Amino acid sequence: MTARAKLVAGMCAALALATVLAYGSFAAFEFVNWDDNAYVTGNAQVRAGLTLESARWAITATDAHNWHPLTWLSHMLDVELFGLDPVAHHRTNLALHVASSCLLLLAFLRMTGALWRSAFVAALFALHPLHVESVAWVAERKDVLSALCFTLVLLLWARYAERPSASRYACVLAMFAVGLTAKPMLVTVPAVLLLLDVWPLGRLRLAPTIDRPRAGRLALEKLPLFALSAAASVMTVVAQQTAISFGARYTFADRLGNALVSYVRYLAGTFWPTDLSISYWHPSGWPASAVVGSALLLAAITAATLRVVRTRPFLAVGWLIFLGMLVPVIGVVQVGEQAMADRYMYLPSIGLFVMLAWGVNAAVPEFPGRARALALAAGALLLACAWLTHAQVQVWRNSPVLWQHARAVDPENPLALEVLGVLAEQQGRQVEALGFYRRAIEIDPRRQNSQYNLGNLLRWFGRPAEALGPLLEAVRLRPDFAVAYEALGHVYRDLGQSQAALQAFQRSVELNPKGANAQYNLGIELLQAGGARDALGPLDEAARLRPDFTMAFAALAEAHAVLGERDAAVAAGERALALARAQGQAELAAQIEAFLAKLRAASP
Repeated sequence: MTARAKLVAGMCAALALATVLAYGSFAAFEFVNWDDNAYVTGNAQVRAGLTLESARWAITATDAHNWHPLTWLSHMLDVELFGLDPVAHHRTNLALHVASSCLLLLAFLRMTGALWRSAFVAALFALHPLHVESVAWVAERKDVLSALCFTLVLLLWARYAERPSASRYACVLAMFAVGLTAKPMLVTVPAVLLLLDVWPLGRLRLAPTIDRPRAGRLALEKLPLFALSAAASVMTVVAQQTAISFGARYTFADRLGNALVSYVRYLAGTFWPTDLSISYWHPSGWPASAVVGSALLLAAITAATLRVVRTRPFLAVGWLIFLGMLVPVIGVVQVGEQAMADRYMYLPSIGLFVMLAWGVNAAVPEFPGRARALALAAGALLLACAWLTHAQVQVWRNSPVLWQHARAVDPENPLALEVLGVLAEQQGRQVEALGFYRRAIEIDPRRQNSQYNLGNLLRWFGRPAEALGPLLEAVRLRPDFAVAYEALGHVYRDLGQSQAALQAFQRSVELNPKGANAQYNLGIELLQAGGARDALGPLDEAARLRPDFTMAFAALAEAHAVLGERDAAVAAGERALALARAQGQAELAAQIEAFLAKLRAASP
């Protein structure tokens, strides 16, 4: 091994150690209640581990509004190896982040030959607090996986650019395809590779004029990559229909204005990373001065970097990487309700880091001790980043800390208030939860989940008349809100409106036939309305969906008894009795025993 190779290996080792120290051991960290349930703890396929059946599901699933089979398989592998130990899942994210950081160093070193500047870019990527969300959030496995694939694509592209060949191109294409199955945000990679062809690879020279035929050939060269991006984009649009329809509540002007302001906020967050949060509320409309000012600033920086593109191409390339890689998530096509998100800057920030590393080096004139001064400045900046990262990581310890921090950053964030209400309910602080839900609705009346939570909690308090309004508003805002219709059914039942209750339960079952509780409640309503025969279908389905559903079997026994079907009633009753005993429901078991005894005594 040469001295330079040893130095590079040592720098990678130091980078890995610094990153692990900044993030810590994740000891006592928990899964959080935001998406971790959809990706791991509440996902039956993932909880089953890595099996042939779960792997088949991963290939076609669009759960969590994304098609990303590699991400699903990664979570399944973690469960297979570590079960549901959250610390282990967190450490997998960190390991992937460390690997990506080292590969980023190697990729830029191969493309530029500048060891220290490449190391600085990689260190900023590894230690920047803006990246904590992607690493410390288990559900963002897709981010760290896609980053690993992205850095490998850069390394393989540098290798291809040195000596183009079909086999080397095939390696790039294959790795890019794999990356798209981790997270579709990589759709911008072909455009990034075109920029890298300009600088640092020098495959397209801009001075004295642009070689247009050469530019055309380089664009054609990437057509297979663009084709993969187009296919991934289509898959993503299909998978994200529900989330996109939610975002339709914002007008195009609102979305465009927020996109412009968000670019500037991302820029500010990169250079002054404070008050970072899991949730940045979308204000629906920014003041015109903020939108116009943001547009002018972005235009000015773009013009400035393009003006010096022939002499300092790294500025334009870095800036365009930042602008371009954010395009899929900047919010012009709104997915979800957030105005912006720290995780979206995980890869685009690399462009800004490149501008900083090469721009400062070019801007600082020669003077005695220049190298040492730059090294000290870089070290101080990285130390500050590491310190801020270590502090930000603690925010992700558990759900209460995470959402209390989000509220501390923005006391008027309706999502933070809503989730704090859910947490308060889970901890038995129902009165406090009511206050959270009401405040969230005051700030944003369009929050269907807050409306549903408020209505459901009022029903729990025994105030069905008050619960009716929020629940009706919840289904008006979201006509496919199955559980809200189920809650409405309970409220109508409490108010003595049996026909309205029946219609609400029927609607809930139509929207979600796999909802065991809704099937059960529909069956009960039909049974009480004198439709014992009609009740058998939903009650049977509830018992099939949940084989341990004691009350469904008990209701089935009652329906069969009403119909005079003694044997079926006894069979269902005995099943209900066995479940009640196994679940320690002594009072219910006694009631079922009495029912069975009466049934047997009445038989001829």
